[in-house]
Amino acid sequence: QFLMAFDPGRLKHDGIVIDLGYGRTPITSIEWFERLKTVYPNVKMVGAERDADRVEAAQPLAQPGLVFRKGDFQLPIESHERVQLLRAMNVLRQYDESAAMSAHNQLIAQMEEGALLAEGTCDPPGRTMVVQLLRRHNGSPKPVGLLFARGFHDEFDPRSFQAVLPKHLIRRVKAGEPIAEFFDAW
Repeated sequence: QFLMAFDPGRLKHDGIVIDLGYGRTPITSIEWFERLKTVYPNVKMVGAERDADRVEAAQPLAQPGLVFRKGDFQLPIESHERVQLLRAMNVLRQYDESAAMSAHNQLIAQMEEGALLAEGTCDPPGRTMVVQLLRRHNGSPKPVGLLFARGFHDEFDPRSFQAVLPKHLIRRVKAGEPIAEFFDAW
């Protein structure tokens, strides 16, 4: 819902959406597809997963506009497909900072100019999440936003987001760093 509000014109063009690394089952791909479809009835989505068995298991869940393909940072797209929006949740959390930045560059290079990459991490139950928004600008990733999302049913401390920050920020939550000042102000 946030991505549709943040960049509402993104999917009005021809192009596809990719859910990279959907995991054991493609539940998030299907849910996201169904939500996008209510606003963009002609949306085309690729659920991409590097594990061939997971892709095979997802095939019965494919439907018009939603397909599942084997792929990773080398996106499973055909020559005529133009990637407008890519979501990669919990894909880079085990990578070090330089490898994560390299993955951003590789992904953005395969996307259309102006396309949006939403890459982030959430805690295991999915209640605390940070997503960085990167737009392809002149062929490179350009940061355009940082989304903080959380269920607020429990006691809240803004620093609970630290564990799910993007790689370039996670170790910088210390005195004198802008991200630490952000949390202090919050």
